[in-house]
Amino acid sequence: MQVLFVCTGNTCRSPMAECFFAAEITRRQIDGIRVRSAGTAACTNTPMSAQAQEVLREKGIDASAFRSSRLSVELIDSSDLIVTMGASHAEAICRALPDCAYKVKRLLDFCGGGDVPDPYGGSVDDYRSVFNVMQQALLTLADMIENKKISI
Repeated sequence: MQVLFVCTGNTCRSPMAECFFAAEITRRQIDGIRVRSAGTAACTNTPMSAQAQEVLREKGIDASAFRSSRLSVELIDSSDLIVTMGASHAEAICRALPDCAYKVKRLLDFCGGGDVPDPYGGSVDDYRSVFNVMQQALLTLADMIENKKISI
């Protein structure tokens, strides 16, 4: 099963989500889950922002090898659950492949709703704040997968 996190540039929010979620799935020893991320307007093969890497490093996660990916029809089609950072990302996916709308969710819908703010260009503190907004939703999603309360 593949979980895909989507934001705009794939250098801040969705890579932090991917790396943290993958580490959490591994920590919980949940087998059979592949975690990816992509951006609706990403340049391919760009490193994660230094601020995002620092936030993950503080969580014990080395994201130095991460490289960005551009969202593609193939990636959407091959994913079982697509978790977006905002409504605009969800809308772009649903426009590209309307038949895949059933597998698209916004991250914060797992924890109160809304869009994840974009920290692009901000300080490490800005990235920490955004990660803190995302973390509970990511843990809730991991709980749901672990307890089979979401089918992917």
